[in-house]
Amino acid sequence: MAANLDALVIDKAKANALFNTAVRLEAEKKAAGAKDFNDVYGLYEEVLELDPSHERAEQHCSRLDIYRWNLHLRNLLDHARALQVEANDYEMGKYNNGVPNPGVAIEKYQEATAVYDKLINKLNAERNGERSGDAHYKADVIAMYEIVLQEKSLLPNRITGNVHYQAGLDYEATVGKEGETSYPDFILLCKKAAVEYKKAENLEHVGAGSCLARLQYHIEGKKSDAIILYKEAITEGDAAAMNELGILYEKGKVNRKIELDKAIQCYDAAIALNYTKAMLNRAALHEKNQDYVKAIELYKKASALGDVQAGQAVVKLTAELFNRVSVLSCNQQNEIYNALNLEYIKELAEGIIKLGKLYKQDGIHDGRAELKTKQMFF
Repeated sequence: MAANLDALVIDKAKANALFNTAVRLEAEKKAAGAKDFNDVYGLYEEVLELDPSHERAEQHCSRLDIYRWNLHLRNLLDHARALQVEANDYEMGKYNNGVPNPGVAIEKYQEATAVYDKLINKLNAERNGERSGDAHYKADVIAMYEIVLQEKSLLPNRITGNVHYQAGLDYEATVGKEGETSYPDFILLCKKAAVEYKKAENLEHVGAGSCLARLQYHIEGKKSDAIILYKEAITEGDAAAMNELGILYEKGKVNRKIELDKAIQCYDAAIALNYTKAMLNRAALHEKNQDYVKAIELYKKASALGDVQAGQAVVKLTAELFNRVSVLSCNQQNEIYNALNLEYIKELAEGIIKLGKLYKQDGIHDGRAELKTKQMFF
C-alpha cells in the first residue's frame, strides 16, 4: 500500500512539473503568434494520464482545444480572404501589366467560394458541438458565421462579371481577326461584345467600362458617351481607361484640341498602377521633348514588367542616340549613360547588333549605330 502511495505522489509531482512546462510553452507560443499547438496539447494529455484528477490541466486542455479551433477557423477565413484579394488583383490586372485576367480571377474566386463553404460547414457544426458550452466561444462562432455568409454573398457577382468580361474579350478578339469576318458579322460581333461588357460593367467589373467605351468610340461613333464611360471607368481604377483617355487627349479628340497636360495626368495615373502601355506613351512624349533619360527609365520599367515592346523601344532609342552621339552634349551623354548603367547598356549593345531588322523597319539603320556600339563596348 505504501509503495502505491509513493508512486501516486511521484506521478502527481511529475504531472505538476509537466503541467508547468506546458503552461510556459503555451504562453510562449501564443506570444510568438504560433499556429500549431499540438505539442502543448500533447503535454496536457500526458499530465492527465499521470494525474486524471488534475483539474487545472483539464481546464487548460479544454481552453486550448477551444483556442486551437478558434485559430483553425480564423486561418480558414484568412485563407478565403487571401484568395479573394488575389482574385481581385487578377481582375484589376496587377499581375499582367494592368491588363485584367478574367480566367484566373474566376478560378481564384471559385477557390475562395470553396473555402468559404468549408468554413460555413465547420461553423455550423461548432455552433451546436461539444465546445458550444463555452459562451464566449459560441458567440465568436456565431459572429464569424454571419461575417462569412456576408463575404461569400459577394462572390457570385464577381464570378459572373468576369465570365461576361471574358465573353466580351472573346467576341472582340474574333472581330480583330482580319479577313475572317464580313462587315455585317463584324458589326454583330461588336454588338455582342458590347452586350457582354455592359453586363460585366453592371456587376461592377473593373475593365469592362474601358472596353465598352472603346467599342462605342471606335465602332459606334458615340464619342461623347464613350468619354463619359472612360471617366466613369477611371473612377473605378481602370488603368486601361486612363491610358486610352490619355491618348484621346493627346490627339485632341476630346475637346477638339490637343491637351497634353490632361494626357500626361491620365498616363501618370495608369503608370502608378503599373500599366505598361501608358509607360510607353509617356516615354514617347519624353522622347519628343528630348528628355531621353526619363524615356529610358520608363522603357526599362515597362520592360522589367515583361513588356516586349518596351524592350525593343529602349534598344531602338539607344541605337538612335548612338547614331546621333556627336550632337549630344557631354552632360546629356553622361546622363543617358548613367540611366542605362554599364551592364544594361552592354546588353542593349548586343541587342542592337543582333536585332538590326528593328532599325531597318524604322528606316534608321545605316550601320553607324552598330559600328559605334562595337567601338564602345567590344
